[in-house]
Amino acid sequence: GITLYEMLAGRLPFSFKPQDSMFDKIRVITSTPIPDPREFYPHIPQNLVNVIQKATQRDKSKRFNSVSELLDAINTEDYSAGGNLEGFGSPGNENSHSAPTVIETPAWVKPTLVTSPKEENEESSNSWFWLLALFLMGVIGVLIYFIITLLKK
Repeated sequence: GITLYEMLAGRLPFSFKPQDSMFDKIRVITSTPIPDPREFYPHIPQNLVNVIQKATQRDKSKRFNSVSELLDAINTEDYSAGGNLEGFGSPGNENSHSAPTVIETPAWVKPTLVTSPKEENEESSNSWFWLLALFLMGVIGVLIYFIITLLKK
């Protein structure tokens, strides 16, 4: 359910800071309602929102019993989760269950994945890591060359 959420919304339902402890993360995940994925991408069809809602229930007995059941629900265009399921919450108001405003866009506009500054920093630091690793490997190679040269003399 969370993987489907991330695929459709373009992000995970919860975001954490690097300094957050595992206890803080567990507390947020277990006590905060999952935000409606349409807050991040309003063009998600209602039947897929219903599938995500059922697949991410905290009570395991209310989730899908199998992957094939989940796939059948995804393929059903008019799937309705039904039953007594907890809904999505809004980040600012945990009791809000109103549908987000849908913004109509022209057909020629293609959706783009917007990266956060944190993601851009991670990509930047990742490239610095590999550049530093490559440099250090070069230094080690030069040191090994000099050691071998000195041992031959």
